[in-house]
Amino acid sequence: MTGFFRIPPSHGFNALDICCNFITNYLTVSLTEELFFRGLLYTAFTQYFGDHKILGVVCSSLVFGVMHWPRADILYSKVLYAMFASITGMIYCTSYIFAGNNIFVSAVVHAITDTTWYHVFQ
Repeated sequence: MTGFFRIPPSHGFNALDICCNFITNYLTVSLTEELFFRGLLYTAFTQYFGDHKILGVVCSSLVFGVMHWPRADILYSKVLYAMFASITGMIYCTSYIFAGNNIFVSAVVHAITDTTWYHVFQ
């Protein structure tokens, strides 16, 4: 449909592979991205905008989406994927806020999303 997911997935549902993928993703991708986008950018935006935390959520999530601009050839796929990344960025940021600005919680949510995406849609 858009080129960035496949149904059925090309990967199996081996529990050990899923666990290893989750741990690897958490340590190498999710935690580092959450430290930057939530720990640094969201915090900077909320300090800049003051009481308007929603602007911090939106701005940091839009930057998150743009940074995930794919290398696909089709513009429609690129825009759709960046929009999806922005929406998931809002979810990660919301989990960060509701967990009392706990970066580890948003990183777990991020790793669950990435692992699910990989094993279900790719």
